[in-house]
Parts: sequence; structure tokens; C-alpha cells
Amino acid sequence: MGKIQAFNAWEVSVFTVKFIIFRLETWSMYADFGWLGIRYIISELKKENDILITADILDARSWRESIESIISEQPDVVAIPALQQNLRHIKEFSEQIKNKLPKCTIIIGNLEATMHPEQLLKSIPHIDVAVIGEGEHTFCELIKRIRTNQELTGCKGICYRYKDILQINEPRDLEVDIDVFSFPDRDLLSSKHMVYDIITSRGCYGNCTFCSNKSFRFQPGPKVRSRSLGNVMDEIQYLIQQYRASYISISDDTFCDNDGTQGFTFDDFNEELMKRKINVRFRIQLRSENVNNHTIKAIQTMHKLGLDNIFIGFEAGNKADLKLYGKIATLEDNQRALHLLNIYDLPYTIGFMMFNPYTTLDRLRENINFLKQGKCIITPYILSSRMRLYNGAAIIQKVLKDGLLTTSLDDIFAEERNYKFSNDIELIWNGYNQLNHLDIRTIEYDMVDSSFKHMIAIGHPLLRHGKTKDVQDDFYHRIQFLKTRLLEYCEDLLDHANDPLYIEQQYSKLEDDMHDHVLSLNEMTTRLISEHTRR
Repeated sequence: MGKIQAFNAWEVSVFTVKFIIFRLETWSMYADFGWLGIRYIISELKKENDILITADILDARSWRESIESIISEQPDVVAIPALQQNLRHIKEFSEQIKNKLPKCTIIIGNLEATMHPEQLLKSIPHIDVAVIGEGEHTFCELIKRIRTNQELTGCKGICYRYKDILQINEPRDLEVDIDVFSFPDRDLLSSKHMVYDIITSRGCYGNCTFCSNKSFRFQPGPKVRSRSLGNVMDEIQYLIQQYRASYISISDDTFCDNDGTQGFTFDDFNEELMKRKINVRFRIQLRSENVNNHTIKAIQTMHKLGLDNIFIGFEAGNKADLKLYGKIATLEDNQRALHLLNIYDLPYTIGFMMFNPYTTLDRLRENINFLKQGKCIITPYILSSRMRLYNGAAIIQKVLKDGLLTTSLDDIFAEERNYKFSNDIELIWNGYNQLNHLDIRTIEYDMVDSSFKHMIAIGHPLLRHGKTKDVQDDFYHRIQFLKTRLLEYCEDLLDHANDPLYIEQQYSKLEDDMHDHVLSLNEMTTRLISEHTRR
């Protein structure tokens, strides 16, 4: 058992469960945001009596400094979400925990544990159990069995060691009614910024070849499950009242079914916001095939009610790449959605993959022409975006078969599956990738853009004031210059794909052209964000 705690002069042993999250360098934004799966499991576990639950987010670069403190807590169970990027940290961490606390049960879950539990337990010998698939019911039953020294043979949805032999139990059915789950816990992994993420559904209709989340589909049950609208609105109100939430990020892949056959519609969502008089800014994720002449009116209403940003995964501006990615959306769907978002002046950011193993110069030209049509902010991140290969993604097998994969699939601790290009575009990739050296602050620009568009949508009186209107005009003038100049540079390089000297000269020229402009834009956005925060 864990540490002894005193209650009313009686000393009792408390069963202790500790959750550990490794925050990678590239994930600094997730320090106090995200991890809904862990939050949901913690909420369900809190329903049990006499369990002490703690959670720590450890920096991947410095977690060793915290190991003695964790050991001093003497947890009975340590639970860790296993992702491709943190497996090597989990291996070393679990070894140190087991060396000092041999009776501590170490459990892993999440994507990697679901995709190849046996391989993980073989490669990381100090892990005791892998939770496979959706975790709430499985984890809570597992903890009950561990607390009471029951055998694990009847616990569905796990892989575990039994007398040095790995056992995999039968899969657990998905919970069809996800309203039964308590709202995700917000206390142990608290937010410093009053920004909270929620989901309105679980699952996805898509079959994107670059996505590894399809690994969860082996569990018996419907592909997509939605919460009731009332349950979603109850959580939003709870976050506002209990935690003073100022911003809600709706993070699920399937938000608002068009006809309401699955979940609820955009109109339903708007009506409930107005009925409950909920006043909060929020963002959503949309699929381009769901943006049409019918839904755009409801999305425009949603914007007036607080919709701050729409993330839309276009991924490509050409047919060949969309087919490669397995997208449901066609190029025509993308073009229609882009056109409608533009003419209604809605704030949006895009998911885009400019490069993949099969990129050609012609596909890059089509991508650039597509991006020219949009009103969203174009940044180096978008222009240099390269498809990343994660374990479980269907496209990995094609890349492997075509001899383009440069990282062995047998290396379970590889943080990413690297590849080479099938066509001679390495110089172009390097030329585009150099753009990331420019001090272009994507997140700040998006924040200011969203603020101005929200003011426009509600007819904010400040926009009739000369000074505010001048600042707004100046901001968009600078953003347009940024977009135009970056796209000109990228387009120009395509005509000199095999001339490294020319590419380097053009980048130096671009850097000179952009320096003062970017500096002024950064100063402007920093000031505007500061003023907005004070208001």
C-alpha cells in the first residue's frame, strides 16, 4: 500500500495511483491543456473509495530530477500514456521505479499500448500491464483487481504478464452511451490559462491513411458515438462556473453531423447556446465535406455566438495527394469550403501537408495555387509541412513496399518513421523548410485575426472608431504582404528546383525583405494581445 495517512488520529493505508505524463519539447503547449483520456479515467477512478490519485507532468528533458520525489510517494500503481515519442523515456523511467519499488504495478495505455501491447511489454520488461483501447471501464476494473489481489484473467481489454508469460485478454466492448462518463477531471492537471478542451463525440468516419487513431476501431461497437447536446452544454456551463473558463476548444474529429442522424446539428448547437445564454469563445474542428451552402449559415450564426476559430483539415490542394491520404473530401469539397469560409469572412486555420514521400513539382504548384485562394494566414509552418509517419498509419506499408522508409519498423523506440522522397525534390524541401528560421509568430497572428473577425461579426462599436479601424487595416495589410511574399518565394523555387545557389540567394533576399516587416508585425500583435487581455 501507499503512504500512511492520518484521519481523526487513526492511521490507515491508502491505495495510491499516480499518473505520469511526459511532456516533450515540441509539446510545450500541452503542459496544462489536453490529455482528455487521462482526465476521463481520473474522474471515473475518483468514484472509488479510499484511493489517493495524483498526477504529474514531467518535462522529457529533466524528469530524472523528479524521480526521487515520485519514489518517496510510494505509489501502488504508476500509469503512463504511451505515445511513439515518449517510449524511450518510459523504458528508463519504469526501470528506475521498479528498482526502488518492486511491488509497484506499472500500467501503460493510449495509442502505442493499443497497437502493439505484446511488443511493448517484451521491449520494456518493467511494465506489468497494457490497457488496450478505450480506458475508463478497463482501467477502473484493473485497479479494483490489483487492490484486492484478484487474478487478471477475467479483465477484458488488457495485456499482462503472468508467470513471465504474456497474456492478452479478449477486447472490451465500447461504451455506447458516453454520457455515462463523468466530466473529465480538471483539478489534478489544472489549466493556467482558463482554456479548456472538450469532446462532443468519440470516433471518426474517416479513413485517412496518415492517421493512427484507427487502431482503436478493433473494439466491438459503433464507429462514432456522440454525447447528447444537453450533456455537452452542461459541461461547458460547469467549466465556466467552476473554473472561469474563457475559451473552449471542441477537439473531436466529428463535430455536428449535418442531418442530426448522429448526434446534433449546427442549428441545434446554436439554439442551445442561445437558450442557456452561454457567453464564451470557442473553436471547432470541421471536415470540408461538411461545409456547404446549408451549414455555412449556421456556422455564421455560431460565429456571432462566440465561435472564435475553425480548424479545417484540407491537407492538400490537389487530387493525387487527397487520394493518397484517403480523404473523404474531394478537391471540389475543399474548394467549396474554402470559398464559403472566405466570402463569409469566418476565422479559420488549416491542416495541410505540403510534402509527402510522393510529392512532385506539379503537386506543389497545385497546392500553392489552392493556398492563394484562401484568406487564412499562411505561415512557414504550413508551407514546409511534411507528412509525418506514425505507428499504425496505413500509409506506412506503402512507403515500406516502395523502398522509401528509412527507419526500421523493428525499432519500437523510434520517435518518428522517417522517409525519403521518391522524386528529386530534396532541394525544394530544404528551401521551404528554411522559412521556419523567420521569426513569424503564427499563434499570435491567428489570435489577433480571430479577435478582429469576432468584432466584425458582432458589429463591435470600436470598429467604427478611426484609430481601431486603422490598426485593423494595417494588420491585414501586413498579413497579406506576408502571405504574398512567402507564396512568391515558394512558387519561384519550383522553376529552379535543381539550382541550390539560386535557392540560397532567394532565401537571403526574402530574409532581407521580411525582416523589418515581420518585426513590426510582431510588435503590433504583441501590443494588441496585451490590450485585449487587459479588456
